[in-house]
Amino acid sequence: MAFSCSEDFSSDEYGGYEMLTDYMLKEYQVGAALRTITEAGSYRFFDAANSIWSATLEPHDHESGGLTESVDWYVSNGGSNEVLARTVTRSEMYDGPVGLPRMDISMSLTEAG
Repeated sequence: MAFSCSEDFSSDEYGGYEMLTDYMLKEYQVGAALRTITEAGSYRFFDAANSIWSATLEPHDHESGGLTESVDWYVSNGGSNEVLARTVTRSEMYDGPVGLPRMDISMSLTEAG
């Protein structure tokens, strides 16, 4: 099970925990969360090839990233269909400043198709 979110929620929504990541790591035995470190770009429909979205993500798990073998990246057209776009393996990640694995990802609107 993996969670990912880009919003900050009030602690009331997660039983007093400040962040979804804190809640997940304390309340679940199995699972991971992806933290967005940076995000840039946007998609422009009429300039698909030059519309690139990128992010630096940091997996969090019960062993400080030690359980993370890979991250599957799915894309959706806004409907219910998701397509596996890419798998990022642990060997493609690097250690961030606090020792957790990080990955830099990017995709153009053309690739997202």
